[in-house]
Amino acid sequence: EWNRRQRQMCIRDSSSATRRWIAVVAWIALVYTTIPFVRVLQTWFTARWDRMLIGYAVTAVLVIVAVTVLFAVRRLTSRWSLATAIWLVGIAAVYTWWASSLWRVPEVAVHLLEYGVLGVLLYRALRPQVRDSTVYVVAALIGVFVGTVDEVIQWITPRRFFDFRDIFLNCGSCALALVAVWKIEGPGPQLVTARSLRRVVRLAIAVVALFALVLSVTPTRVQRWAERFPGVSFLKSPDNEMAEYGHRHVIPGVGRIKSRFTVEQLRAEDAARADEVAAILDRYPGDRYGKFLKDYPPQRDAFAHEARVHIFGRDHHLRRQTEYPDGSQDSRHHASVALRQHQMLEKFFGNTLRASRYALPATTIDGLERQMLPDLLWDSWTSRHLITRISERALRIVLIITLLGLAVVDLALGRRGRREARPEGVRT
Repeated sequence: EWNRRQRQMCIRDSSSATRRWIAVVAWIALVYTTIPFVRVLQTWFTARWDRMLIGYAVTAVLVIVAVTVLFAVRRLTSRWSLATAIWLVGIAAVYTWWASSLWRVPEVAVHLLEYGVLGVLLYRALRPQVRDSTVYVVAALIGVFVGTVDEVIQWITPRRFFDFRDIFLNCGSCALALVAVWKIEGPGPQLVTARSLRRVVRLAIAVVALFALVLSVTPTRVQRWAERFPGVSFLKSPDNEMAEYGHRHVIPGVGRIKSRFTVEQLRAEDAARADEVAAILDRYPGDRYGKFLKDYPPQRDAFAHEARVHIFGRDHHLRRQTEYPDGSQDSRHHASVALRQHQMLEKFFGNTLRASRYALPATTIDGLERQMLPDLLWDSWTSRHLITRISERALRIVLIITLLGLAVVDLALGRRGRREARPEGVRT
C-alpha cells in the first residue's frame, strides 16, 4: 500500500511539473508569435482609442496584481511580516513608476507584464527540481536568455527593431517578479550543492555566448550577409542595427554627441568633402528624408548620413518651437535644443553645413539665442545606439575571458560534485 501511494505521488508530481513547463513554453510561444502582429494591433487600437490607454491599462493591471498579492500573502501564507509587506509595496511602486516612465511609447510597457508573468511561471516550473535558493538565479538567467532572443526575433522581423533598452526592460521585469517571489517564498529548503551551482554556471555561459553573438552583429557584417543572401536585405535598414561601435564627444557648454568617427576624422571629412556632401544633402529636402535614409545608410556614407540626421533633428525642434506661444517653457525648450543641435553641426560639420541649403540665417540663430535656456546641455539622440564605452575588440576579449573563466568554474564544480556524490569512506 505504501509503495502504491508513493507511485501515485510521483505520478502526480510528474504531471504537475509537466503542466507547469507547458505553461512556461506556451507563454514564451505567445510572446514570440505576437511579435509580427504588434504593429498591426497597435495601428488598429490607436485608430479607435488614445494610445495612452495602453499605459493606463498596464499600470492598472500592475496595481491590481500588487494588491491581490498583498492580500494573498496576508491570508494564505505564514511568511507575512511588516518587512515583507514593505518589500512588496516597494516592488509594486517600482513597476508602477517604470510603466509610467514609458508612457511616451506606452505599448513598450506591455513588456513589464509579459516578463513579470514569465518570471513567476519559471519559478513555479523550476521549484520541484531546484530545491535550493539558486532557483531564483536559474529562473532569472532563463528570463535573460528568453528576453534577449525576443529582441533577436524582432530584429529579423520586418518593421520591428532590436533594442538593448527592451532587453533591459525584459530582464528587469523578470528579476523584479522573482525578487517578489523570493520575499514571499523564502530560500529553498535544501543547501546549495555543486550540482546547483554548475547549473547556474552553464546557464551563465549560454547567456554570455548569446550576448557575444549579438554584440558581433554590426552593420558592416550585415551588409556582407545581405550581399550574399538577398532575401535578408531588409536587415540593412539604418534603423535596424543590432550592435554598432563609435565614439562619444563632449562639447563644453553645448552637450554630448556620439559618432562613428573620432574628432580628428570628423574634421578631416568636413574639410575634404564639404562640397560633395553638401550636394548630396541638397538633393534630399525634408519631404525626401526617408528616401535619403534608404539611399545613404551609414554603411555607404557614414559622414553624410550623420550630417543629415543631425540636420533633421535640428529642424524637427525648429518646427516644434513654432507650435507653442513665444516665451513659453515648451517654446524655449525646443528653441534651446535646436540651437544646441545647430552648434553641434557647426562644430563637426561646419563647412558642409555652410555649403548646403541647410545653413540657418543669422536672424534665426539670434532668435534661438534670445529664447535659449542657458543651463540646458543637450545629449544628442543622433546615433545614440552606438556603443562608446568600450571598443569591439576590447569587448570581444572581455567576453572570451569571461567564457573561459566560467568554463573553468564549471569543471571545478564538476569535480566537487563527484566528490559530494561519492559515499563516505570510498577512496580512489
